[in-house]
Amino acid sequence: LISPRQTQHWAQTYKVRFANLEKKGLVCDAGKASITQSKENGSWNFMDDVDALIKPTDFIKCLEENPPAMVHFEKFGASTKRFILRWIKLSKTPATRARRIKEAAELAAKNLKIGGL
Repeated sequence: LISPRQTQHWAQTYKVRFANLEKKGLVCDAGKASITQSKENGSWNFMDDVDALIKPTDFIKCLEENPPAMVHFEKFGASTKRFILRWIKLSKTPATRARRIKEAAELAAKNLKIGGL
């Protein structure tokens, strides 16, 4: 048995990979249907702000409350910033989001990254 595809968000790297495959004519109907569905349900553009490294306002506020946090966060590499922003965005509840924002800012203040990197 083959299970149905999981519905996930599309990062910029996946979009580029898809575009390259499409140009080469290597995308089958199921792949095209998956892209259409993703565009309809919003998962195609869900991570655009993360890929553009746009910090949410609540995270900016928390970083600004501790100036070393903002300075250190801005010095992190793009992949580290994306990982942190994605981790925050994928919070399922407001309480989890608040906790993740606080933790990311506290670690940034110490010039540390979140676990998993």
